[in-house]
Amino acid sequence: MESALVIGHGQIGARVAEDLVGQGVATTVMSRSVPAGLVEGARHRVGDAGSEWDVASAIGGVDAVFACFHAAYDARVWERTLPRLERTVLDAAAGAGAVVVFPESTYAFAADAARLHDRAGFAPADHKGRVRQRLLQAREEHAARALSVLAGDLIGPATHAASSVVRLTVTDRVAAGRRPVLLGDPDVPHGFTELADLAAAMVWAGGHADAVLRSGGHRLLIAPSSAPTLREVCQHAQRVVDSGGAGRGARGVQEGRTTRPGSSRPGVVPQWTVAALGTASRTMKEIARLQPLWRRGSSLVASAELEAALGGPTAWQRSVEAMVSSPSRAEALQARGGRA
Repeated sequence: MESALVIGHGQIGARVAEDLVGQGVATTVMSRSVPAGLVEGARHRVGDAGSEWDVASAIGGVDAVFACFHAAYDARVWERTLPRLERTVLDAAAGAGAVVVFPESTYAFAADAARLHDRAGFAPADHKGRVRQRLLQAREEHAARALSVLAGDLIGPATHAASSVVRLTVTDRVAAGRRPVLLGDPDVPHGFTELADLAAAMVWAGGHADAVLRSGGHRLLIAPSSAPTLREVCQHAQRVVDSGGAGRGARGVQEGRTTRPGSSRPGVVPQWTVAALGTASRTMKEIARLQPLWRRGSSLVASAELEAALGGPTAWQRSVEAMVSSPSRAEALQARGGRA
């Protein structure tokens, strides 16, 4: 892979672009506006993933396309938006001879994800899962070569609270001296993927598409992932704060609003409460429909090629330590007694 196009510059696209540039790949990032923090060495072009002209002109001449765009966390928006965006990218890639690499979630398999491998059958638990299933099937049926790299819930220092459940409900709260609040069973395994591991898996897949796909078409791969329980995550986050090993934000907590011993014991929101909150919040309604993932647990079995090439996952403890040490802006300000 000598050249690549990254469409979207959120937490996944930004890390993919950084890895590509680091490996000497001529990298262009396309987004609707100039992003902050664009990695040095990457080119930028303004464009819309839904515009056939923008996408086709950007894809021309590249070896791989990393489709890192997304939409608001609402199944209705996903259904209305994502199939059209993906079809636009796949059509352009097929004409240009480029491979498309997508990040993928567990939603299409959520009802049976206790031990999820890359040959598993679809088992959606909600409307979002059915949308993801249709997207995967459309990639399979399209003439373009495509790879989907599946990850669990994302963890790591570069994650955003809006898209990392662990950051939102555990590490940011512990860093601010607050009790974790969980939406599922704290004692079942839960599949987590370090953002850096997902990006590395996507870049590797794009660079080895010919070998991975062999006869063309589409392939689902699973990135190296871990499966601690949520209680273990909470306890480790608290140990980081208690030991003084956290970063500036958590030290501010210890110097000011000191955390109480045992405050890592999570508060668990009952399922009926989550469902009731869904009557007032679309996000909570969407989360409530994913209860199989949170009540029965999940674990991900990495694809053999990715495991052989990348090794095992980043230790989840390291990811949690980094997240506690770099809480999101709102929690960091609260820890210091300020206002977000």
